[in-house]
Amino acid sequence: MHRRALLGASLGAGAVALGAAACGSDDDSSESTTTDGADQSTTETADTSGAGSWQQLTFTDPDYDDQELSYNLFLPAGYDATQSYPLIVFMEDASMVGAEVTTPIDQGEGAVVWASEEWQAEHPTIVVAPQYTEVVVEDDYNPTDYLDITVDLVESLAEEYAVDADRIYNTGQSMGGMMTLGMDVKYRELFAASYVVAAQWEPPENASVLAAYPMWYTVAAGDEKAYPGMEAIREVVEQHGAAVAGGEISAQASEEEFAEFTDGIVAEGANFNYTVFEAETALGEGAMMEHMGTWDYAYGIAGIREWLFEQRKSS
Repeated sequence: MHRRALLGASLGAGAVALGAAACGSDDDSSESTTTDGADQSTTETADTSGAGSWQQLTFTDPDYDDQELSYNLFLPAGYDATQSYPLIVFMEDASMVGAEVTTPIDQGEGAVVWASEEWQAEHPTIVVAPQYTEVVVEDDYNPTDYLDITVDLVESLAEEYAVDADRIYNTGQSMGGMMTLGMDVKYRELFAASYVVAAQWEPPENASVLAAYPMWYTVAAGDEKAYPGMEAIREVVEQHGAAVAGGEISAQASEEEFAEFTDGIVAEGANFNYTVFEAETALGEGAMMEHMGTWDYAYGIAGIREWLFEQRKSS
């Protein structure tokens, strides 16, 4: 069933804010394959020729004047349409807007960590990483159509491939984290849980609808926009009944230290969790450096990834 029949929440002006504005890059293009929009693809006709590797595709959305969205798709090796797989969508930061379609899988770990051999061995996962031609959310807090088009893409893939509807996750850094938050307010019934990296929310009161929603966010204490922005969200959801757990740790902590840290948070059984990187540990001094440095470390924390994939809509 299409999301418009399922979801009635609205996302108005003032719903999301950019963690820190970043410059777009030069407008490059790459060749891609076109796939039809939502409601036109089925599992039986799904192309599995790229299973175990990344494919570059284009989604055409009939609900938004046939606007196109390029994206990267990873199907697990040995993909089997009779099975059921979790799906995660990763959304990039604004500095990568207008770059080649493969940029989200070349710039860092936000997309590829879920497609790694180690992760796939334990968690066969469908991964999608869109590439945007424009900044989707700026400091005016008004997302463009591409927020909704991304949701339509996710729903189209969930119809086309063997996706577990109880295990659809969203994540993103900076602009992508803002998009994640915006989706969680407007389409929270679609996602099982979210991982938000170096983002913020404006006005934070809108986050009250997420008080019972499973979320983990990671932010650097030296990030002058994202840190107070996410702290404001934490306060709002806590006031509205969320169980909250989290703490501070160095971004350069060892794997063992991160495991102990995240195990302690998970043991509290909260639905709203957070990690704050101690000041000047995410690539050194400077608010912008700490903002952009956050995602160099955030996706490497195995305990957060494991917690995310333990969440189910039906639980």
